[in-house]
Amino acid sequence: MKLRILTVASITCVFLILYAFAAPFYLNVVNIAKAQTSNATSTSIDTLFDRANNFDNQKRYAEAIPYWKQILAINSTNTDALNSLANDLDSLQRYNEAVTYWNKSLAINSSNVNALTSLANDLDNLKRYDEALTYWNQALAINSSNVNAVTSIANDLDNLQKYDEAVTYWNQALAINSSNVNALTSIANDLDNLKRYD
Repeated sequence: MKLRILTVASITCVFLILYAFAAPFYLNVVNIAKAQTSNATSTSIDTLFDRANNFDNQKRYAEAIPYWKQILAINSTNTDALNSLANDLDSLQRYNEAVTYWNKSLAINSSNVNALTSLANDLDNLKRYDEALTYWNQALAINSSNVNAVTSIANDLDNLQKYDEAVTYWNQALAINSSNVNALTSIANDLDNLKRYD
C-alpha cells in the first residue's frame, strides 16, 4: 500500500514538473500559431480585395462578387467589402440583393451617406417609394444641400401622387440650384395635377 502511494505521488510530482516546463512552451506555440493565422487572414483579405478590385476595374462585376463574399466570410463587418458588393449588385441590376448589403453596411455606420442614397436609389428602382423616402430623408438630414436627395424625394412623392409635398421639395431643389430646369417643369406638372392653373 505504501509503495502504491509513493508511486502515485512520484507520478504526480513528475507530471507537475513536466507541466511547469512544458506549459510556457505550449502557450508560446499557440501564440505563434494565432499570430500566423492573423497574418495569413490579413494577407488573404488583401489578396481577395486585389482580385475583386481588378474585376471591378474591368467592369466584370459578377466575377468580383465571390471575392467580396469571401472577404465578408472572414470579416462580416468590413464596410468596404459590403459597399463594394452592394455596388456590384447594383451594376448588375440585382437590387433586392443589394438592398440586403446596404442595410448591413448601415447597421455598422448609419451616417454613411453613400449607403443611404444607394439604398434609397435601389428601393426606387424596385418601386418601393415609401421605403426609399426614409433613406432619402436620412441622407438629407446629414447634408441639407444634397440636391440628389431633394430631387429624389420630390420624384418619389410624385410617384406616390403626393403632389403638394412634391412641390415643396422641387422648390427646395430650386433654392439649391436656381437653374434646375427639371425642378421647374416638375413643379408645373405637379400644379397641373393639382388643377392649380393660376
